[in-house]
Amino acid sequence: MKQQWINWVGGVALACGLVAQVSAAEKITVFAAASLTNALQDIATEYQKGKDVEVVSSFASSSTLARQIEQGAPADMFISADQQWMDYAIDKQQMVKDTRYTLLGNELVLIAAKSAKQDKITINKQTDWAKLLNGGRLSVGDPESCSCGHLRQRSVAEPGGLDHAGTTAGAG
Repeated sequence: MKQQWINWVGGVALACGLVAQVSAAEKITVFAAASLTNALQDIATEYQKGKDVEVVSSFASSSTLARQIEQGAPADMFISADQQWMDYAIDKQQMVKDTRYTLLGNELVLIAAKSAKQDKITINKQTDWAKLLNGGRLSVGDPESCSCGHLRQRSVAEPGGLDHAGTTAGAG
């Protein structure tokens, strides 16, 4: 059952199955990034129909889940939103390295409030962040616990990146 569920998740996410040798189980415990909550709940509901299996999911930040796994939390599958936290779980020898499979990816995106009166924003190395933010604030994820925080942290090192905006960025 566990193998079927793994294949089903992979099939839905990428139109292909995961190949792994996992024994049958009545309960599958999945630790997954909070950003995947809705999709994985729907997938689990569909998968369980007509099968003698229960999918139990725990959703939180990838860092929280990796640390819980390190402390012995029983996860049959870890779906992380961040490669670094997947590396962490593998380095702590809590997950099987050869079963790692990249299903999805993240991108850093920007959205402006209606009050900003921006019709279109082009983001590239020439983007004038100080002008765009007009002395305002930029809210981003905490790099210590959030995959989008890591993406933001990488972007600040780029020429013309957020670090050169001359504004205050609040992590949260």
